[in-house]
Amino acid sequence: MKRGLSSRPLLTALAFVVFAAMDVRLSTRIDAAQFGDHSFLTNVSTGDEQGLVIIAPDARNRDGEFHAEVTVSVHDLEPNTTYQVWRAIDFVPDGVYDPAAPGTGWAEIGTITTSAAGAGTLHVIRGGGLFSGDQFDVVLQVRLDDGSTVVLESDAMTITVK
Repeated sequence: MKRGLSSRPLLTALAFVVFAAMDVRLSTRIDAAQFGDHSFLTNVSTGDEQGLVIIAPDARNRDGEFHAEVTVSVHDLEPNTTYQVWRAIDFVPDGVYDPAAPGTGWAEIGTITTSAAGAGTLHVIRGGGLFSGDQFDVVLQVRLDDGSTVVLESDAMTITVK
């Protein structure tokens, strides 16, 4: 009886290598994330987490000037609805947004139109005017298209310009 070589050990080894490489890559990305560069978006009425904000350095940072990619993802909102995304900044980096602190106040940075399932994403690049070592607190809100009714809000995030 003739016995052929099984490919099972080779496939198992290959799968192990692929998963190990993915684990190393994901671990590296998670380790690179810094405290204060992301926050859940919480429903202001129910307290439910219905989204996420991520603020990540942009590759265009030059001479220490601040540039960041801001991604806002929402879910479980009204379907096929346009929402406005607003941000406020204060320059007293203590992890608490204080509207009386020196800062830039509230400004609209974009809109999200949700899918039929009530999910959507906004991706914008922000920056300029801040340099390496500067710190600030930032809060984001998702508002109805009337510009005043707040639906979701992030925690205050302290950002350090690298």
